[in-house]
Amino acid sequence: RGRRLQLAVRVPPTLYDSKRIGLDVETWITEGLVDIVAAGGGFMPFEQPIREFVEVAEGRDCLIYGSLEALRWALDEELLYALAARFWDAGVDGFYLFNYFNAPNEWKRRATGLKEYQSFVFVILPQALRKILSPLAGQFLSTIKDSAIMSVISIQELTFQGMEVMSATFLTFEVWITVTLLYFILTFSLSRAIAVLDRRMNNNRS
Repeated sequence: RGRRLQLAVRVPPTLYDSKRIGLDVETWITEGLVDIVAAGGGFMPFEQPIREFVEVAEGRDCLIYGSLEALRWALDEELLYALAARFWDAGVDGFYLFNYFNAPNEWKRRATGLKEYQSFVFVILPQALRKILSPLAGQFLSTIKDSAIMSVISIQELTFQGMEVMSATFLTFEVWITVTLLYFILTFSLSRAIAVLDRRMNNNRS
């Protein structure tokens, strides 16, 4: 709605139950203290009066999500679609899937209606990148530094070229300091770029 979301809360399935345990959700919504309210936890999904949350939030900058929990009684895909349709008809702004992080990726693709390539780009690839980015970056940086060993077999990489210049100019310290600085620039800049990428991916996840 054109503003940054700051706070989301998950509350019991009714305003009464929330108030009974000390959560004044109605006041939170009317005074703009929360940005998203995810109502319910799967205890009474088809009897939950989700509409009462929607009515309180009408005309206010608060989004109401219907909560769907994986740990409750057997909600197969058809029942999940039926419950989502019921929530949608009641006027919710979206759905909060709770405890579905262990669900297979194929199930997530079907449940969200993604095509196979969309599932790969938006579900599988981000998870894979988060898992492999740090070890792959470490291996890549190690390969750059270990490339100096290839100078032994006369492969013309940075160290070999430095030895060639040193043998031609006899500037030992100047050449090795320059080679060291070049290796440092390569590895440090790459490590910083990878750290920034990793931080952005983690921020997007949260």
